[in-house]
Amino acid sequence: MAFVRALAVVLAGATMLCASAESDRVYGQARAAERRGLSVRAYLLYSQAATLDPKNPLYALKASALRPVAMKSVHVAVAGDPKAPDTAELVQVPDEAVMNEPTHVQASPGTADFHLKAAPKAIWEQVASKFGLLAIFDRDYPNDAPIRVDLAGVDYRDALHALENATNSFIVPLSARVILIAQDTTQKRVDLESNEAVMVPIPDTASLQEAQELATMIQQTLEMRRFVVDPRKRMIMMRDRVSKVEAARALTVQLLHPKPQVAIEVELLSVTESSSLSLGMTLPTEFPLVYFGNFWKNAAVAVPAGFAQFLTFGGGATLFGLGVTNAELFATASRGSGRTVLKTEIRVADGQPGTIHVGDKYPIVQSGFYGAAPGAKGQVFAPPPTVNFEDLGVLLKVTPTVHDADEVTLEVDAEYKVLGSGSFNGIPVIASRKFEARVRLKTTEYAVVSGLMTDSESYAKSGIVGLADIPVLGWFFRKTDTKHDKAQTLLVIKPRIVIAPPNEYVTRQLWVGSETRPLTPL
Repeated sequence: MAFVRALAVVLAGATMLCASAESDRVYGQARAAERRGLSVRAYLLYSQAATLDPKNPLYALKASALRPVAMKSVHVAVAGDPKAPDTAELVQVPDEAVMNEPTHVQASPGTADFHLKAAPKAIWEQVASKFGLLAIFDRDYPNDAPIRVDLAGVDYRDALHALENATNSFIVPLSARVILIAQDTTQKRVDLESNEAVMVPIPDTASLQEAQELATMIQQTLEMRRFVVDPRKRMIMMRDRVSKVEAARALTVQLLHPKPQVAIEVELLSVTESSSLSLGMTLPTEFPLVYFGNFWKNAAVAVPAGFAQFLTFGGGATLFGLGVTNAELFATASRGSGRTVLKTEIRVADGQPGTIHVGDKYPIVQSGFYGAAPGAKGQVFAPPPTVNFEDLGVLLKVTPTVHDADEVTLEVDAEYKVLGSGSFNGIPVIASRKFEARVRLKTTEYAVVSGLMTDSESYAKSGIVGLADIPVLGWFFRKTDTKHDKAQTLLVIKPRIVIAPPNEYVTRQLWVGSETRPLTPL
């Protein structure tokens, strides 16, 4: 039994040695094909070596690294396609290879020091392996003379970007751990660098006109091929090489930052005071003379209303009577005061007007039907009247301009409308008071936008002519009314910044490289 187990172990070891030898042979063929520029053949051989020796991660890594390059070199066979060349390598491209997300490198964290002097390929391989990456090279990548590289305390991004500048190369991330190194030329960037299409939503605080101007500016700055604003969906679509799209997206998101917003506290203060005083004596000013001669003839006598007592003449010998009523001595005083405080808040964006209306909408008839024309017969059409609603009360319009986190300029347009005392052709007259100003305030300051003060006093005297003007005794023959009304109305505003302006935020620095050598996003 022990002999059988030992024999099985020997056979398994021999099988593994044969598989390892076969995988090494296939790997050598794949390296040779890669050096000759046969990307598709090299990819297939690397895949075969990975299948023969699954425990060797290098084979699978090489296969995954060459897969995107191989897919660009193949011709997809279609049955009956007359354009397919006879010498082309025909393979089936999987659906997931048609469109992939841009790949980003996932290198080992930390920093490292490099003091190397070797050929560019050797330096690339050593630096990449230090951060857990595998570097492969384009078939046209030159093997130049040795160069010297001295880097101290750099992470993988700084190290790779420094090597790009030193060797005139650029990096194409093929997977999280594999990078392709190619010579930095315009044609190579077109052939190897991936394209990307992204959609950026337009926030509600930005208008479509601002988004269109922003799109034009970014497109001209980065020289992008596609940069479109969809007004219906409120989206910005951009498509170009990854190096441009990533920079354009970051720039778009930063420039579409919400505009500064200001909350404006509005207070309407109204104080009224009124007082009145009535003093004096009320005496009758009319004395009717009534004839009682008809009374003896059993006829009704017409007695004026309000008179129950009569003064007769001659001890009753005459038939006439003089009506007498009661007098009233009075002194009445009244005093009243009222206070109204109306508080509200308007929140508007920088440069955008905000309005508030405190009052009523009063209907005013502009035109109407007031009867048929003379001589009209039959049914007459009576159209409904045309009514216009007029805003009465306080109408306030404020447009803020934010300077910094503590100072705001307000353009104020205030209007106060009430019904006047007169009318014209049955249409009431609207009394209007309008105020326009421009003030600059700090967020801790109040501004009295407008004020209305009214002070009215009236004095009225009534009584018997002649007797009412007698000194001292005239108080018993006259009535005196005094009224005093006073009102004060103030409109006060105070700004408060809700969203600070862009100059109060720490903006992100975007390094995009030059026009001919854009920075590779890693």
